Amino acid sequence: KRFMKINKAYKILTNAKKKTEYDHLRERPDEYFYKYGSTMYQYAPKSDTVFVILFLLIIGSVFTWFAQKNRWQQIANRVVKDAVDGLKQGEGGSTESIGLRRKAEEEMKEKKANGFIPAGSFPMPTSKKAKMKMTKKEMKEMENEELRPLITEMVNEITNFGAGFHQPTWRDLLIVRMVFWPVHIGTGITWQLKYYARRLSKAELNDDEKEVLTKRAVGPVAWETSTDDEKKAWLKQELWVMENLEEWCEMQEVKQLSKKQQKLYAEQKKREKNTKKRD
Repeated sequence: KRFMKINKAYKILTNAKKKTEYDHLRERPDEYFYKYGSTMYQYAPKSDTVFVILFLLIIGSVFTWFAQKNRWQQIANRVVKDAVDGLKQGEGGSTESIGLRRKAEEEMKEKKANGFIPAGSFPMPTSKKAKMKMTKKEMKEMENEELRPLITEMVNEITNFGAGFHQPTWRDLLIVRMVFWPVHIGTGITWQLKYYARRLSKAELNDDEKEVLTKRAVGPVAWETSTDDEKKAWLKQELWVMENLEEWCEMQEVKQLSKKQQKLYAEQKKREKNTKKRD
């Protein structure tokens, strides 16, 4: 049998026409099978399409769950840091961090009054000599570390910071999100078409349009975490107008400065206005 195979191969390879066909078909098993038929080629079993799709959806759902967890954790870490450092409104602190700091201080004061010191906290020195040896900065750092466990515990109890920064739930799974995609896409397209139609008819912006445009301008995070009074003030400022939005963004940056820097900024703005009036 081996000699017959060698002899057949020799005949094919020494024939120019057959060798050309051999070279062509050796990399095209489908054409060879169609022309001659053979059992030497065995196709791999087909994959179950449903199984593959389900597998990919499960992997995607796990990814979106952990991605949502990471989004929440980033905000939680920032709130803990700001609260522990005791940052005020003009220093970058948020309403949540300031409130948590105040609540933690009250709770720590109450626990100390009852003679209980939370685990993981650093007891403050009680003797006057020990306090005298420590600088104000060291005392502040020790007080912050003492409050850290309480603040961390309080932050972990917050399941939703707003603007989509919440602890992951079944609604964050990719499979569930895909079910609602057509609804969200359809709602968005419908709103946009109505908006363009009203602009073509030169109609004034209604309350719903003003709210959506303002939310887009300031961002969903700022909008969801703001108070009702702040939202009303932003609507009055007409932040969908580029000039107003630029001025608003500048003011947000100013709020992150210290009181001294804010005072210098106000004086600079005042000088600029006086210069424009003279011109």
